[in-house]
Amino acid sequence: MNILVVTMFLRSGRMKHVSIVDYGDGSNLEEKMNEWILTNEENLLEIIDIEYTQHGNMFLATITYLEKE
Repeated sequence: MNILVVTMFLRSGRMKHVSIVDYGDGSNLEEKMNEWILTNEENLLEIIDIEYTQHGNMFLATITYLEKE
């Protein structure tokens, strides 16, 4: 699984972005995303947004979330 994590520091906590990539037809992207959420559930304070994008045969899900401190 290809994952990229970006951290932003806010006054009220840490906002992070994680991007998960799938190639081909993108049919495994939702499964990969749900697997990441379940694996990291105990560290998640709140999922703020999930954005899906496609660039040719590359499918990307970017999850914006607040991490527990």
